Amino acid sequence: MRKITDFIVNKRYIILFIFIVFTVMSVIWMGKVKVNSDMTKYLPSTSETRIGMDIMEDEFSDVDDASTLKIMFK
Repeated sequence: MRKITDFIVNKRYIILFIFIVFTVMSVIWMGKVKVNSDMTKYLPSTSETRIGMDIMEDEFSDVDDASTLKIMFK
């Protein structure tokens, strides 16, 4: 344990530089990440969830996409 702590203390500037490089790389690549929140893209076309989502899209097509609550009663 002492060897690890001595290494961290003695090489603190190298470790700090590595963390800064990784932080800068993360900030640069953060804008390139795309989040896919459409779960129907991962479902087979025959699944009940996919069929239900397709029906909801047809029934509620006139509703603004910014809404987060969609309810359908039989």
